[in-house]
Amino acid sequence: MARDRRTTTVLALVALLLGGVTGCSDDAVGAEEATPQSLAAAALAHYDAPLVAAAPIFGDERLRRGDLAVELAFDRSEGDNTHVRVVVSDRLPYGRDDEDPCAGPWKCQDVGTDEVAGTLLYEAGYPEEDPGVVLAWSERGDGVVWAYAYGPFIAPDDEGGPDEEATALGDALAAIVTDPAVGRRTSAGYDEGGQELCGSGDWLEWYGQGNGSPRPEDFRDWCAED
Repeated sequence: MARDRRTTTVLALVALLLGGVTGCSDDAVGAEEATPQSLAAAALAHYDAPLVAAAPIFGDERLRRGDLAVELAFDRSEGDNTHVRVVVSDRLPYGRDDEDPCAGPWKCQDVGTDEVAGTLLYEAGYPEEDPGVVLAWSERGDGVVWAYAYGPFIAPDDEGGPDEEATALGDALAAIVTDPAVGRRTSAGYDEGGQELCGSGDWLEWYGQGNGSPRPEDFRDWCAED
């Protein structure tokens, strides 16, 4: 799907609002309560690709009640969209509290800064079967910010490892999870950028809304509360 005028306008608005926020410090974190759309705004600030759609996530078995989560779809020049999920939780991704994902066959990389450190993991795919995934997370006291993405094929290390597109996706996820303004509280810039998304045609009320899935029982209209 090509970038249309509506998407270009939305991205321009978000870029304008967030221009001074990327690479922000702890001072940028205000009293604003984070929302799925503010998480989406943060993802847009760190990943330079045309947005197709974004939606909050409800009732996913891999999430706990109280988790704050959003999923975004980005256009690619070829193949399926890239999907990026950003979650604020009280546990490591996909319930990995009692296991070390870095002890498996995939290599972990340290990312971030001394102030906010994180971990990045590329899980290689299988041609014609599975594109592989990119996973990043950052532990913040009693909370965790993590991001999960798939789309571009992740080649195994013995075949050259992640290519330029996959590396750019990994860099974006690393930047998202180590951004001090991504968490339970956010910056004014991400809050305003999220409100702009509410008024765009790219924001869906819930993940799956586009394919006719019924409204979740725990549905919360985040945009109506702004």
